[in-house]
Amino acid sequence: NLDPRTEPDLVCDATRVPVDAGSFDVVILSEVIEHLPDPMACLREAARLLTSGGMLLAAAPFIYQVHADPIDVGRYTPQWWERSLPAAGFSEAVIEPQGMYLSVLADMLRSWACSLEERSAFYPGLRKPAFRFVQWVRETALEHEGKGHWAPGSFYANFTTGYGVRAVKG
Repeated sequence: NLDPRTEPDLVCDATRVPVDAGSFDVVILSEVIEHLPDPMACLREAARLLTSGGMLLAAAPFIYQVHADPIDVGRYTPQWWERSLPAAGFSEAVIEPQGMYLSVLADMLRSWACSLEERSAFYPGLRKPAFRFVQWVRETALEHEGKGHWAPGSFYANFTTGYGVRAVKG
């Protein structure tokens, strides 16, 4: 977040952080990697910044609306993470989907409803029911996906809003 009101400690390129190697026990890349033209350089820099045995925590969208900030250049599969993390200096990687089919559907419906609202394009009387329906889909997604009803590799589990990643330097 580059907003001066948030008082960032550093404003720099994520591939060249002006801090000594081994300065941190944890590096967090939350919703960052999809905005970088060279994500591997960022992963290598994260490894450089970590102490031996330090932890990388990352989250990135997968099936999600393209959102420039200022650019949006990638979506990364588990296979990309499995190949890229060791190449950048990480081991013991855990890659977890963050939401399945219903969560993807809920995000798409929310984006659609927000788009209609921004354009004042709702038919009279349908704004509130549309947003109530979106809320119901989101709650249903949380309820069903949280119970683990869908086996890994099943049709529904093969959709995800994104991935959470945990990896150890070394």
